Amino acid sequence: MDDKQLIISLRTILLFLGTLIGLWVFWLIRDVVLIFFISLILALTLEPFVEWLDNRKIPRPISVVVNVLVVILAFVGVGSVAVIPLQQISRLIVSLPSYLDSLTKLPILDGFQIQLNDAIYAQLSQTTGNIVTATLGAFSGLLTVVVVIVFTVYILLDFDNLRKMFISFSLNPIRTM
Repeated sequence: MDDKQLIISLRTILLFLGTLIGLWVFWLIRDVVLIFFISLILALTLEPFVEWLDNRKIPRPISVVVNVLVVILAFVGVGSVAVIPLQQISRLIVSLPSYLDSLTKLPILDGFQIQLNDAIYAQLSQTTGNIVTATLGAFSGLLTVVVVIVFTVYILLDFDNLRKMFISFSLNPIRTM
């Protein structure tokens, strides 16, 4: 049998390590990249409307603010539909003790009252942890929405310069060794 040697150059090793480090850094900043990507998509979607208002002699900053406010109001309108079930849930929680009291008075459920109380206690103790998690998640989501809106406004305000920069970059990419 022939002994074959596998020679890996230093450049290949450094390129591999650089790629691994780049992927690791990208993984660390994936949330920021996702927020920026969503902002870019939103800005690209709103740009024709901003341009339409620009053509009507409305200053660009006002056009951007008007369009962003319309989008925010649309999301709030859709989100308000979700409030109705939440109100019903809160009414159920308020009236739950009276429902449970009437259930325990049924003669059929005499033996199950202790089991029912234990099950309710277990669910309520589990729910408090879920409420804290949901509250933190809501604040995090609200902060993300604010950051997306700010990024979108900045992109829309400087859209022409960003477009020129991307076009020049695509025509003259950075040359590698």
